[in-house]
Amino acid sequence: MDDNQSHQDLVKKTTESIWKTIPPIWHFMRSIIHNIAREEFGITPAQFQILRRIKQENKRTVSELSDSMMISRPGVSRAVDELVIAGLIKRSVDPSDRRIVYLSPSMEGEELIDKVHEKNYQVMQALFMDLHQDELEKLLAAVHVMDNILLSTNIIK
Repeated sequence: MDDNQSHQDLVKKTTESIWKTIPPIWHFMRSIIHNIAREEFGITPAQFQILRRIKQENKRTVSELSDSMMISRPGVSRAVDELVIAGLIKRSVDPSDRRIVYLSPSMEGEELIDKVHEKNYQVMQALFMDLHQDELEKLLAAVHVMDNILLSTNIIK
């Protein structure tokens, strides 16, 4: 077997392994975050995702959220209303165009996200606690490789 075929086989195995591993991890972590948000903080998964996205980019409009999350504007608007009532986000009108209303997290909203993520990190750390030093180092190296691929292809910024 030549080096090119060997490389192609390894690429195929790597791709299959990633498809087998990453989606279940992603779904597991997402379900943990949603359960924490719902059970400990009383907000729905959709409300948490809206709050998280508003925090990521600080100022968002209902239309931008609707488009990026592929949720109807009325659905986003309802969730935003509930988050405003709960004191987790604030609305501010654009001074140059009063038709535009920006959403930003309140201090309480930012604290909620931080608390949910901290609890999620604790769950993740518990998963990795039983790994040996060399396994952790290999896993960390693999994550760095994947991160570099995503950064170099502008998939993440």
